[in-house]
Amino acid sequence: MVKPELGFIGCGRHAAMCIYPSLEALGIKLSAVCALHKDHADAVARKYDIPHSYDTYREMLGKEKPDAVFVAAGENAHIKIVADMLSAGVHVFVEKPLGLTVADAKRIALLSQKTGKHIQVGFMKRFSPIYQKAKRLMGDKTRFGSPVCLHGIFTCRNFGFGTDDRKFLLNAAVADH
Repeated sequence: MVKPELGFIGCGRHAAMCIYPSLEALGIKLSAVCALHKDHADAVARKYDIPHSYDTYREMLGKEKPDAVFVAAGENAHIKIVADMLSAGVHVFVEKPLGLTVADAKRIALLSQKTGKHIQVGFMKRFSPIYQKAKRLMGDKTRFGSPVCLHGIFTCRNFGFGTDDRKFLLNAAVADH
């Protein structure tokens, strides 16, 4: 079985704290990493034994020809990077949010269909067993009753959301259909 060539775009706090360590624990090897600052990409490449590092994803795309990429860049950059990757024939895993509007998401869905390349948005909480269990329990009206009110407090402010509710909803909220 041929292993896919995997690239990674982004070397920020979330990628460093969560994604790179998870990929390493799973034994997933990356062939290239890209960050806005080459020294950040170089540091991640050294730490995780990634052979190539870049400061522009376009250069990485041109030289490496990845089969798929992980995108964990600033949310304002996601839509452009994802569109460029799909157009280049690359599968994409992107951290939420994919885009900042419904129109962005629809445009990417159409581009994915057109190119035949997959896209996955990182809604890890949606698939987390404990969230799924809570949803099942809350859906059982005989055990839980009908919800009449929801009050939530998000106390983890270490990811830069501050008190910006829109930014929090785009980045951290659990979405459901």
